[in-house]
Amino acid sequence: MKGMMLIELMIAISLSGFISTLIFEMYLSSKKSLGLHNSLITMQSEISHLSSLLRKEIHKAGHIPCARLSKDFSVYGFDLDQKIHGTEEEFTVKYVDSNTIRLVLDMKDYLNLYVDKVKRFSKNDIIYIGNCQSGEVFQIKSLTQENGFQKITTNSPLHKRYPQHAQIALFKSYRFFVQANKHQGRSLYVEDIYHRKNEISDGVSGISVLYSMIENGRLTNLPASAVKNWGGVTGLKLNLSIHQSSFTRQLKLQASLFP
Repeated sequence: MKGMMLIELMIAISLSGFISTLIFEMYLSSKKSLGLHNSLITMQSEISHLSSLLRKEIHKAGHIPCARLSKDFSVYGFDLDQKIHGTEEEFTVKYVDSNTIRLVLDMKDYLNLYVDKVKRFSKNDIIYIGNCQSGEVFQIKSLTQENGFQKITTNSPLHKRYPQHAQIALFKSYRFFVQANKHQGRSLYVEDIYHRKNEISDGVSGISVLYSMIENGRLTNLPASAVKNWGGVTGLKLNLSIHQSSFTRQLKLQASLFP
């Protein structure tokens, strides 16, 4: 009788151990599955954010704050044909920020501008000034307060004296590219007009860039080496390889420039 009880006890202990192991393995499997699921959700969110950011920046290329530019409009210091350019592995967009202020007085000389004293700019900022007839890009030498206005002095004389109500805004240039990061991987970076680099997205192993143009009435995507007139580029077609955790995804994006 005691022998039977001992056997039953051993069987019960064995079954208990087997069930415990099975439950633990199920728990680990569930935890791993949940981790992969969360990683996938994070990656999809990152792709969505990246897609939105790139599309917005590409759309801004060439933007000038004027409802209708004159036919002979030009900007000193900014070749409008170079509003977007690059290679097969990187691209640069240039535009005038939409957040503008206006001259409060006609310019009396070629170096000094008067605007509201609300602080918008800083020394060494690269700025656009213009109206619908012409514009130019310059760098701020100094900012001072004078007679209730903010006085902006330029680094060098402007090409013309702009009238009251001419618009002033930051001039922006961003270069997007992929390079090695400090984690022994690769990331998408952006470099601004002051050559400051920032990491946008970790895990971007590569980028392929094609430039959209209208040829013979049809939209054509060309490599940079085939683009003969950068002023005719109407958009970009991008393909980014993104690797995070154990997932690899391709972000494919077709985006148009500011009309």
